[in-house]
Amino acid sequence: MSEDWLSYFFAVAMILLLNYVINRLRARRYEKRVKNGQFTYCREPDLERTRKLFDMCRQRLESVGLTDLMLRDFAFQTQLTQAQCDNDAQAAAQLQSMLIEMLPHLHLLPNVKLLVTTDASKLQPGVLGEYDPGQRAVRILLQPGQRSPEVLSAALCHECLHCFLITYGITSPDPQLNEGLTEAMTCLVGFSQIMIRSNANRQLPYLIRAEFEELRKSLLAIRPKLQQQADQKRNLQAAREQLKKNISGASAMMEQAKALIAVKKAPQSRRLSAAELRQLQQTLLALENGSYTMTLRQAEQSLNGDLAAVRKADDAVLAICGSLYRLMLAF
Repeated sequence: MSEDWLSYFFAVAMILLLNYVINRLRARRYEKRVKNGQFTYCREPDLERTRKLFDMCRQRLESVGLTDLMLRDFAFQTQLTQAQCDNDAQAAAQLQSMLIEMLPHLHLLPNVKLLVTTDASKLQPGVLGEYDPGQRAVRILLQPGQRSPEVLSAALCHECLHCFLITYGITSPDPQLNEGLTEAMTCLVGFSQIMIRSNANRQLPYLIRAEFEELRKSLLAIRPKLQQQADQKRNLQAAREQLKKNISGASAMMEQAKALIAVKKAPQSRRLSAAELRQLQQTLLALENGSYTMTLRQAEQSLNGDLAAVRKADDAVLAICGSLYRLMLAF
């Protein structure tokens, strides 16, 4: 019996020792890759956390009315090549051009500065970029082993998103959560493909490739609904603008009709049908008793309604314009 227990404890000890050795070998391999700039970050994807980040980002974009950013992917017109990345001056110039392209897409003012450096001491340890809200400056580090176009593009996107979140007041007070939120937000506002391509070469990414792919999958799933909502919003805005113009036009026609009636007093002597005369009398009565004015006021109140209410009010205003036009033709 004692021999069985000894065998059992020996087997357990060997398993624990083997597990320790494997973990130490993985750690040494990890450290070597980081040192040589050949980093590949490996961990299991946390898809549940990723979905929560997606919902948080979506809610924050909705709170500031910027859901339109989720409708399209962003593509740089400026092309960053490996040869340019290896040259400090060319890399800085290309990154500056890319920053200028990004700011209008993110609805940011063009007063964000770019500071490119090769001095790692100017940034926090282990990072490729920082955003300084005091100076509204994005700092990017040109570091050996991390100078690929994909990595520098992703670093620029990440730091610009820090500026975006701070500008619109949708950051998180928790620094670690805020970094994950920033990383996830890059995906929602159009930079998902850039982040996915760069992920294998970035040091210490807050999200890994599988999580970016999950974010993109979730984004593509809701885009049709978002597009439908955007179309409805655009149609409502256009209908409201048209109603405003028609109300203004109807008001002007009412003033012209009243001035014309005051001068000519009665319709022209040309022959009018009984139906036309009745219509003219109704129009004159509506002008006198103020029913047209009341209709226009009600139409103005409908400007805050939904699309159906706005279109119904617009039809009523157009009917007034038609009646006034026929009235002025008769005088």
